[in-house]
Amino acid sequence: MGWFRYAKLIAIIVGAMFITITRFNLKPKYIKYGVFLVVFGLAFNIFEAVTQDFSQPHLPNKLNALAGFLNVLTIYLWSTIRIDDKKPHNFQWPGMTIAWIIAYDLWNICFVYLNFPNTVHYTALAVIPVPTIIALYVVSGKFAWLQARAYSLVFYMIYVVTISTFEIPVSLVEPLPRGDIWIWSLVVLSLGSNVILLVLQYRYRLTGKAPEKLDVGQRAVEGKPPLFG
Repeated sequence: MGWFRYAKLIAIIVGAMFITITRFNLKPKYIKYGVFLVVFGLAFNIFEAVTQDFSQPHLPNKLNALAGFLNVLTIYLWSTIRIDDKKPHNFQWPGMTIAWIIAYDLWNICFVYLNFPNTVHYTALAVIPVPTIIALYVVSGKFAWLQARAYSLVFYMIYVVTISTFEIPVSLVEPLPRGDIWIWSLVVLSLGSNVILLVLQYRYRLTGKAPEKLDVGQRAVEGKPPLFG
């Protein structure tokens, strides 16, 4: 299965463990360290995929690697992360905007399609959309996208690696068609959404000006936006 899936499995298990430890075991004065490790884990998780994409010889992979790198640059407002006082003590990130989540989702779907087309059905229809749906529509899951993403991905990665041990096919469906139209459409969506987010978000960071209808961080911050953090 190559190095990527095993590296991803270990990284996401560690990330999910840190989220759980931060939620239920850390004293308040130590939570900021747990938050830092979780944010670092998110960036590291994306960089793993960027490395995989960039190592491929094809231009679409390299362009999608650039989209992933831009996505890391727009991870923002981790200083707003908190642990909900109410049970089940969700790991909440008010500064994690829907705009960033959508740009991440498009990049990730493109990455899976380019590198693991036989599993793109699972990721595009379930593993990636579920945390986004929770963040958008589930009241108890408000601001908890990262927590939902970590837990859904860790269960999926355990499933993928476990069934490979028993030599059971990972995919029960045929891959999506492979063709230039599919490939370049996904690459344009992935790279385009992340370029737009980068421009709008850094405009907000530097000038305080933000779109009226698109949240790039302004709804979680009062006063002058921080450049980082």
